[in-house]
Parts: sequence; C-alpha cells; structure tokens
Amino acid sequence: MGQKQLGRRWLIVLALVAALRVVVYAGIIPPWQGPDEPKHYEYVALLDRLRRSLSPTDVDPTLERRIIESLAEFRYWEYTGRPTPEVLPVNYQQIWGLSSTLLQRAPLYYLVILPVYHMFRSQPLTFQLLLLRLTGLLFFVPTIWLSWALAREVLPNRPDLAVGVALVVTWLPQFTTENSILSNDAFAYLMGGAIAFIAVGGISRGWSARRLLGLVILLGIGFLTKRTVVLLLPLVLLALLFGTWTRGALVRSLFFAILLVGGGSAELWAHPALLVRLNRLALDYPTQLAQIFDPTHYTATALPLYGIYLSWLYESFWAYLGWAARAGPGFVYQALLLVTGLAFLGTIYAVLRGRIGFVALTSRSRRALLACVLGIVGAALGAMLFYSLYFNPHAVPQGRYLFSLIGPIALVLVDGIAALWPSQGQRWCVPALVSLTVLFDLWYVAAFLVPYFYG
Repeated sequence: MGQKQLGRRWLIVLALVAALRVVVYAGIIPPWQGPDEPKHYEYVALLDRLRRSLSPTDVDPTLERRIIESLAEFRYWEYTGRPTPEVLPVNYQQIWGLSSTLLQRAPLYYLVILPVYHMFRSQPLTFQLLLLRLTGLLFFVPTIWLSWALAREVLPNRPDLAVGVALVVTWLPQFTTENSILSNDAFAYLMGGAIAFIAVGGISRGWSARRLLGLVILLGIGFLTKRTVVLLLPLVLLALLFGTWTRGALVRSLFFAILLVGGGSAELWAHPALLVRLNRLALDYPTQLAQIFDPTHYTATALPLYGIYLSWLYESFWAYLGWAARAGPGFVYQALLLVTGLAFLGTIYAVLRGRIGFVALTSRSRRALLACVLGIVGAALGAMLFYSLYFNPHAVPQGRYLFSLIGPIALVLVDGIAALWPSQGQRWCVPALVSLTVLFDLWYVAAFLVPYFYG
C-alpha cells in the first residue's frame, strides 16, 4: 500500500474517531456548561430571525428569559459553585454584567451553523443546543487533518509521527471539549490550524506572493472571528523570517503589502465609520495592545501574578472543563509538566543534532521546528499579557486560547519525545504517547468528569 493511500485511510479513521468523541462529549456535558453557550445561542437565534448583521441593541428580553429558565432547570449555578437564585435574573446583564453579550462579533461562525438551527428551530431548546454542539465536527475534523498535514510538511520522512500528532490532537480532553460545545472558538481553531500550516509551509517550501496572500486573508478572517488568533503572530513572524524567498516573490509580496496597506488606509480615510465597525468587531485591539506598554503592569507587585497566570494557562490547556473549571489532581499536571518539558528540550535537541531517530532533518525542517517552539513560547507570553486581569478584567489566560496553535503544540510534544526516544525503539514511541493520551482522556471522563455532573 502506498504512503498516499495509507495517509488517506488514516484521515478517514481520524474523522470517525473525532465524530465519536464529539458525540460523547456533547452528550456528557450538561446544557449551558460550555463557556458563553447562552450568548452563542442567542446570536444564532437572532441571526436566524433578523437575517442581518447584529449589534448589542438587538437583544431580545423574551429570548434571554427563556434561556435563563433553562439555565436554572439544568443547574447552571450549582455546577459553577453557586446556589440557584430564588428569583431568577430577567436578562443576561444581571448574570454577566459588562460581558453579557456577543452580538458585536462578526457573523462568520454563526452563518456556518445557521442552517442547522433553522431546520430545528421549532424543537425543544436543549435539543437545538445539542445539535448545534454537534456542528463542532465541521471544525474539529479539518483541524485534526491540518495538524497531520503540518507534521507531514515539517517531517515528510516520518509519517508515523504525523499520525501521532493527529491522534494526540484528537484525544486531548480539553480540545475535544471545546469542539463539542456551542462556541466560535472551534472556528478560530480551524483558522489557526490553516494559518499555522501555511506559515510553516513558507519555511519548508519557500514563500510566494500567493502563499502570503492566503496567509493575509486567513489572518483577517481569524482576527474578525476571535481575538485569540492574535497569538499566532509570533509563529507567523518567525515563519516569514525563517522562510526562503526568491527575489521575484519578495518583490511581488512587498508590492502587495504596499498596495494592501495603502488601499486599506485610503478606504478608512474615506469612510471613517468603517473603522468604528472594524474596531467593534475586533474588540478594541489597539487599546488593549497599547496597555502592554503600561509600566504599572511590570511592578514588583504585579510580576508574581504572572506565575499564577502561567499555571492556570498550562493546567487549563489539558483539562479544565468550561465554566465549572473542573481540574484533576495536582500530581497529574505535574506529570504532564515533566512530559511537556522533556518534549520541548527534545525538540531543541533535535534541531541542534539534526535528526530524530535514524532520520536526518533538513535545514528547513530544523528551522520549522525551531519556529514552532519559539512561536508557542511567544503565544504563551502573549496570552498572559494580552489576557491578564490587568488588561481585560473580564478574561483570564486560559489554555483554550492556545488551541489556535494546537498543530504546532502537538508537533513539538510528539517530535520532542521521539527525539529523546532510543533510535532502535522508534516504532514504539508513537503508540506509547498515543496510549498515554487516550488513558488520560478516559480517566478524566470516567473518574472525574462524569462523577462531578452525574454522581
């Protein structure tokens, strides 16, 4: 059997496993326990009714009261450690304050899932929610495939590692959770996977004006969908730096960049209202970015908090379910920290040594792996800065913010361990890593998640 045919079969297997996992997780997680699910449901319901671009003024009090009643019915407050109010709130603002709506966001994700809502809008509320959760398959499966393609791009002579990368992505509990709830995060992860694939491809294959144009388009879609896509910028910049450029491609790309910046600036100058619209969709990027340079965020009092943010970011990457924030025992995260540390060291070792097992790495593969390592570090630092309580009082740095880089992260985890694995036993490396990931997932679901909600 040829490698291409074998690769296609693996992609089908991955899709089937992913589908089963989304069905299981979507069924296990009680209604409304995904972050912001009530707000996402409100968006798609209003979009179906109004059939136009939405804004926060489109809030429907009747719809919100109906959803709030469902929140109480399915123990939303109890699962998040609070008693259910004797008198229920009458609107979202009474529950979530200033972060009570998502109606200012771009509609791309909601337009994709809108047909599913429209077909079943007369069904019970929670049945609609379940079906909308299952649309996560539309994003989960392609993101897994892109992680496989990314690994093949970096290490074309190690197809086993590409399969391992894709399987780790498939069985990671928190990533499956985020793709099994109603959330535009899943769309952002898909955009992140495509951006990472194109960017790293610029290192392994070289940059062209066409590749750069595709990257810019995807970045624009991503930025208007979810601001977590901004965390991909370190990887993108490193890929532009580490990639190879022909003189013609460089000239065409510079011309395109000048044309894009000049045309965009002229359009905003001619239509100032467009800037207001973009700023609303992008959730005020310039203001938040400017706060990074505020010296009060780097005082002796502030700096220790970043260690807390980093710990939260790391643990919630592996398993911190939704609003309930149900974590596992501390020793599990310590073991995972050891594995992660070894993987990063192993990847750096592979870059310096120039091989993984018996397979030598090309200079482009080494640069791509180094870009992934540095890009992940940059994203983690960016998450702590950009999302810390100092800069945005309605958000803390959560592991799900890093899932736009799930492909590069899984690549570093698998390839790094493989680089430290004995050369004679390389064939056992991927099965061992995947088995541990599967056991971690099954343990988390069976011994912790299900008992918390149904025990």
